[in-house]
Amino acid sequence: MGILITGAAGLIGSALVEKLEKQGYEVISCDIRFRDNPLSFFSEDIMPLLAKCTGVIHLAAISRVIHGELYPELCQKVNVDGTIQFLEFCKSLPNKPWFIYASSREVYGEQKELPVAESASINPINNYAK
Repeated sequence: MGILITGAAGLIGSALVEKLEKQGYEVISCDIRFRDNPLSFFSEDIMPLLAKCTGVIHLAAISRVIHGELYPELCQKVNVDGTIQFLEFCKSLPNKPWFIYASSREVYGEQKELPVAESASINPINNYAK
């Protein structure tokens, strides 16, 4: 049984893949930048991979603020609707893989007090943060 990591080609994802593999974990790396990318939030084609996982670390997103502003519908479709679909896929499996979702401090917007604590009020100021 492995750990499926979405956004595996990103800064955090690639470091996490390397760290987990060095610790002996079987990692299934998914990212739209991979030629043989098995990931699609909108397709049940991912189900066989999820069925082989004990867990999922979900890092994939449209993460550039400018892209969220230029393409708000796509940002919503991938970052929100896609994550919900992915959770539904995991929930429907008999193995019920655990699921870790990584967000961004962007959800807090502009805060007066730094560093920003997790208990700070959520005040998104752009589409990516929403």
